[in-house]
Amino acid sequence: MSLITLPDELLLAVVDQLKTQADANALARVSRRLYNALNGYLYRRDLVCHGSAGWLWSVMHGIQPAVARFLALGTDVQPPGEGYTALGLAALRGHGAIVRMLLDVPGVDENSRGRFGRAPISLAAEGMHLAVVSLLLQRGHDPNVLDNGGLTPLCMAAGMRDDFKIAELLLQDSRIDVNRASMVGLTPLAQAATSGQERVTRLLLAANGIEVDKADDRGETPLMAAARWGSEAAARLLIEDGRADLNRGDGEGQTALCHAVLNGHEAVAKLLLDDSRTDPNCRDRRGRTPLWRAVWKLKQAMTKLLISDSRTDVDIKNSSGWPPLVWASRRGHDTIVADLLERGADPNATDPDGCSPIWWAASRSSNGADAAFTKLVNLTSVDANLKDSNGRTPLIMACMRGNQTAVKLLLARGVDRDAEDEQGMTALRWATQKQHWDIAHMLEERQSPGIEHSDCCLHGSSGAHDLTLESESHGWS
Repeated sequence: MSLITLPDELLLAVVDQLKTQADANALARVSRRLYNALNGYLYRRDLVCHGSAGWLWSVMHGIQPAVARFLALGTDVQPPGEGYTALGLAALRGHGAIVRMLLDVPGVDENSRGRFGRAPISLAAEGMHLAVVSLLLQRGHDPNVLDNGGLTPLCMAAGMRDDFKIAELLLQDSRIDVNRASMVGLTPLAQAATSGQERVTRLLLAANGIEVDKADDRGETPLMAAARWGSEAAARLLIEDGRADLNRGDGEGQTALCHAVLNGHEAVAKLLLDDSRTDPNCRDRRGRTPLWRAVWKLKQAMTKLLISDSRTDVDIKNSSGWPPLVWASRRGHDTIVADLLERGADPNATDPDGCSPIWWAASRSSNGADAAFTKLVNLTSVDANLKDSNGRTPLIMACMRGNQTAVKLLLARGVDRDAEDEQGMTALRWATQKQHWDIAHMLEERQSPGIEHSDCCLHGSSGAHDLTLESESHGWS
């Protein structure tokens, strides 16, 4: 007797003896007769042997006949322990017909999230499936639901760079809360600004009840987010809207301008400076202005942009007492020093230890004069004899560090070569102590009349000159 002529009962008995599902499927594909006889049995066998695996695979791949057959067999549409529910999986993959089939199953929990905690409408929004989102909204799904990542569907849609249609659809729902924030306080408007979504930003600004300055958990507003991420188009819309507070600070007191400066977004910084409402001298909790932060980060182009604004105060110190010019000189950024001096920065400003810009420039150990030092030493307004808190002049520092070129320029400037520090040490004595003999000879040759050679360490070493160098205030050896 041929296999295909066996009664169904015997065929099923044969299939039961097959060890693998693959063998059973192969048998069913031998002929239409075997397929019709075995197909339903194989679906049931799959459920018994593999749980929900075959069912969810059919949903994930959008195989409608298989889904319909599983449903006809009474499959549990919400299998326990799975990461996604069948409805959530279909929504994520954008299988609208299967979503509709599942929604029509009597008693189905449409809001069940599965182990991953993802609501079907959130998954559809994440997958950018407009038709599925629309279907779920029509079936009453909550457009303000938070998923396990703390985002609403609108927040997700606002962050999509390639599509604005889902955000537009959600905003048309009368139930939508346009200000519903994520678990960390991120609003849809902030998400759109962060992602540079110009069209979504425009839609949200036009929405009823939008809170333009609603801040997240760090105190960051949508405008600050646009400035931090360099979203020029979104920043322009927020500024032109007129409702955003341009000088509001975040939890650290940093304004939108400060965020743009710190992250090097010149176009956004210019947009803010071009608005008369922006205060370029706003200070954060540590007293730092945008200009101070630009100098601190050695951002030359941003520094030039800020000092080109007549409202910018170039001498405001941070809360530790550091002016921008002194910091730039300490870091050795010649161009920024020159730009600040040209803008009118005080060349005799000092840091908390009394160190001036020329003091820092003279203190560099390279045996040469950089552009910053040369510019400072040639400025008549610079006090080249200004001492730090230890009584050390720029000349003393140049001698300590062995900077012969700086010593020459300072001597040519006519500085006081006989000035003493708090230890009673002159520039000549420091040069000798540090064994910078060329500098010591240079100073000795120019020694003022009346000073005996016995007072300098080149001509004898008395106990008074055999000094042990104390720890120096600026950490140099």
